[in-house]
Amino acid sequence: MSLPPDVILIRPPVESWSVLIAVTGGCSWNYCRFCGVYKNIQDYAIRPLEDVLNDIGRNAKIYPDHKWVFLAGGNVTSVPTDYLVKIVKHVRKKFKKIERLSCYAKELDIVRKSDDELK
Repeated sequence: MSLPPDVILIRPPVESWSVLIAVTGGCSWNYCRFCGVYKNIQDYAIRPLEDVLNDIGRNAKIYPDHKWVFLAGGNVTSVPTDYLVKIVKHVRKKFKKIERLSCYAKELDIVRKSDDELK
């Protein structure tokens, strides 16, 4: 999998066989006491949507039958909802056999979204 060289990616062990798609660099929160991965190393940034969609398409061609995709970055749910919806729809379109799509999330970012955004 080709990933941007400037994006630090971590994933939980359960995602070791997942296709990684970098969505953000760094973390939008950066105050968790249990995690110092991004502190003073990488500023939070959202990758350009076109780059993410291209990565999805490229990886789907390499791994057409893959069932697991992990949206990587410190806190993917911090991105605008419409941006995230476009990514999710593109993953579902390109990975025909997708069974699991996951990411790191901060509960406050989910709670801050409206009911309409969460539908």
